Amino acid sequence: MREQIARAVNSKNLQQKEQHCNLDIVHSLGIAAMTNPLGVSALHLVDGLQANQYADVIFRLSREAGKRIKCDKSKLLLVCKRVVYESSFTFCKTCYGTKQFIADSKVHICEPCNGTGLERHTDRERSKSLNISEEEYVKHWAKRLTEVQSIYSAETRNALHTARLKIIE
Repeated sequence: MREQIARAVNSKNLQQKEQHCNLDIVHSLGIAAMTNPLGVSALHLVDGLQANQYADVIFRLSREAGKRIKCDKSKLLLVCKRVVYESSFTFCKTCYGTKQFIADSKVHICEPCNGTGLERHTDRERSKSLNISEEEYVKHWAKRLTEVQSIYSAETRNALHTARLKIIE
């Protein structure tokens, strides 16, 4: 489904056809945006590779998180940026998601990701991006980051679900 969305939002041909087409997917995203604007913007950003959606995603996520979490708004904005960054760049920075490499006719598994191809984000990276100590991050901000991640993933999941239902209809 996500591949279809990526193809449809970047398509230059949005002509109506008798069978299922890109216009149907774009239409379903428009309907999903009425109830989940953050999720649809996130789908445009991450799956559609539309960088112009970044500011909208950060704005909507920080507003939604600000309603649920009472804390310093400037730090919360940094947390929101971190959440979007981590969800956008999930691949390992060493092997670029290939999981292994060949050297001297031998296959070597990437050690930093243990062959998963996924990046493991540490508390040290997160605290550094928030400009706070690791102790302060673990004590006060780790739970808040988890809450913002759950908001972001729930909105994206709901937008995908709504779009999928509209395509089926």
